[in-house]
Amino acid sequence: MSLYIKRGVNPKIYINKRLQDHSTNQKEARRNYLAELLRQQTKLQEERAQHLIELYKAQISPLAEMAERLHHIEQMNHTLLKRVEQDEHIQQAVIHQLTHQDQLTNRISRKLDEHMNISENIVQQQENQAKLYEEISKQLSIQDAFHQTVLEELDQQKSLMQRFASQLDHIKSLITKKVSHLAEKMIS
Repeated sequence: MSLYIKRGVNPKIYINKRLQDHSTNQKEARRNYLAELLRQQTKLQEERAQHLIELYKAQISPLAEMAERLHHIEQMNHTLLKRVEQDEHIQQAVIHQLTHQDQLTNRISRKLDEHMNISENIVQQQENQAKLYEEISKQLSIQDAFHQTVLEELDQQKSLMQRFASQLDHIKSLITKKVSHLAEKMIS
C-alpha cells in the first residue's frame, strides 16, 4: 500500500519507500535520516569548535608576545626618562624616541583590544552553536514523535484493511454458497 503525498504542501512527512531484497529474509529496511543528520551536525560542530580552539590558541601566543614587548617598551621608557633628567643635551632625541615608542605602545594596545574582541566573538559563536544544537535536538525530537504517530496510524489502517478484507472474503464465500444452492434448486 503506497501513500500519496504532495511534496510542495508538507515536505516534512516521513515517506517510507520499501526496498525489498528477495535474496535475504529481511522484509523491510528502515533508515533514520534525522539521526544521521544529527550525527553529521554534531561532527561539523565538533570540527568547528576544534578549529575555533586552534584559532584562539594561535591568537594567544602573539598576544603574550605583544604584552612582553609592551612591558619591555615600558621599561625602556622608564630608562630613557632617567637619562633625560641626567643629560639635557640629548633631550630632543629622547623626546622623539619616546613619541615613537608611545605610538608603538598605542598600536600594540589597539591590537590587544582587537584580539580581545576577536576572542569574545569566538566565545559568542561557540555559545550560538550550542544554542543551535539544542534547537536542532528539540526539533528532531518533535519530528521523531510526529513520525511515530504517523507510523502508528498507518499500522491501525493496515489492521482495519485486513479485517475488512477478511469480512469481504467471508461475504464472498456466503454468496458463492447461496448462488450454488439456488443453481441446484433451479436445475432440479
